[in-house]
Amino acid sequence: MLKYIGGGDALIGVPARDLSNEEVKELGKAALLNSGLYQEIKTKAKKAAKPQVTK
Repeated sequence: MLKYIGGGDALIGVPARDLSNEEVKELGKAALLNSGLYQEIKTKAKKAAKPQVTK
């Protein structure tokens, strides 16, 4: 997923909004990032749930 940071600027044929992984793959990740209008969203790894201890 890429976050739109373009402040109103846009590329022709590319939505000026956050893009899904599918859209990024279709449009070309490198070109989108190089445009300066999008940035990668860094996601935190989910922590494994602690097992519940029953007494």
